[in-house]
Amino acid sequence: MFMSVVVLGGLVFQIPIGMLADRFDRRIVMAGILIAVGTSWGLLSVSIANGVPLTVLMLMALTFGGAISSVYPLCVAQTFDRLDRKFYVAASGRLLMVYSIGATIGPLLTSALMAVFGPLSFFVFESVIAVTYALFVLQVARTVPQSPEAEREKFVPLPDSSPTALVLDPRTEPEPETSASDLPV
Repeated sequence: MFMSVVVLGGLVFQIPIGMLADRFDRRIVMAGILIAVGTSWGLLSVSIANGVPLTVLMLMALTFGGAISSVYPLCVAQTFDRLDRKFYVAASGRLLMVYSIGATIGPLLTSALMAVFGPLSFFVFESVIAVTYALFVLQVARTVPQSPEAEREKFVPLPDSSPTALVLDPRTEPEPETSASDLPV
């Protein structure tokens, strides 16, 4: 039930967060989302340690799911705002590579922390990472100008871990069909 509510949050929050990201500076929206991730996980760790009613636990799971599922599409939209369309595929590949590196290193580091500090350190670690990333995004927003609105791409809800996401993105050009005669000899 807990995981279902996390996924439901990801579904429910995509459109409102996308509308905010299209209306305001995406970096500020992303920082707010990351703070929501950090806060919900931090509160979750404290709540689990002290006992929490199921309703409150589900509300935290809904908030976390909605926030965390919006980070990757916001990163894609922010990246695409600064690139020509011809670079979208390469940029998406790099974003997925960075995601994969984090998805590999994060669990290793988290499990080491949990072995030393106990299971609740999982939530604390996730909170620290999210809030640190939010502070980084805010610093960049303070020092780097926002893309002009005319050059900004519309937010498109995307799955956050599938390499096929780029094919689903209507902003990218379809790849030309390749036949056997087109292949190098």
